[in-house]
Amino acid sequence: MKNYKRIITLFLAFILILSLASCNKNEIETPKGMQLAQSDFVDYYLFVPEEWVVDTTSGYVSAYNPQDKSNISLLTMTGTKAYSSIDEYVEEYCAELASTFANYEYIENESLIGGVNFGGKDAARIVYKITIGENVYKYMQVVTASGYYVYTLTYSALEENYETHIEDVLEVVNNFKLK
Repeated sequence: MKNYKRIITLFLAFILILSLASCNKNEIETPKGMQLAQSDFVDYYLFVPEEWVVDTTSGYVSAYNPQDKSNISLLTMTGTKAYSSIDEYVEEYCAELASTFANYEYIENESLIGGVNFGGKDAARIVYKITIGENVYKYMQVVTASGYYVYTLTYSALEENYETHIEDVLEVVNNFKLK
């Protein structure tokens, strides 16, 4: 009988420890109308519209609208050097785009420092167009850094579909969180 009581006591203690451990997890609430797009290998929470299709098979997290294939992706990279600001990184990145794509058209660069941020960090947003064959694609990228990592959220759509999803994409930006 004493062994039976010890076993029950140990079992209850084990259950208590498990329940306390599960309470300590960083539970994050999914915003209404959104779903979590995440793999086991990322250090952030990316919420995308619930009707979009999530893909984590490519090495980064992305989602697309099933009707028109507009796309959101988040790429995490290790910086190649220490940048003095996000604006410095964006300036170099825009120069690379211009030298890579003959049909690159710069639209705007907005520093989000002191205003809207991305994952609680200072950020910059760039908008541009690239013509590929007969199609004109419009892009918005929001860039921030944390430690040695640069996070780039890219929204891409055919130019005629860009405005259709822009409010959803801004919600994605506003709800992005680093772990």
